[in-house]
Amino acid sequence: MNFGPGRSYSNLSTWVKVSESSPVFYTQMGHDNNAWRVPAYQQLVRNAIKWAASPEAHAWAKANKTKIFK
Repeated sequence: MNFGPGRSYSNLSTWVKVSESSPVFYTQMGHDNNAWRVPAYQQLVRNAIKWAASPEAHAWAKANKTKIFK
């Protein structure tokens, strides 16, 4: 999610990336109980879990491996 695409700095609050050969989802949102009361946030987390567990996400991660451990 990018709340200001025209800005000269990053304000991303949610993203996906590859760690070694695993798909990773990260969000800065939801640091308190109030977030869990919002249906849209609940859906975001459900979708992220489904995506990270999907064959498509694993195929994407394997095709875009990164090396974080030496």
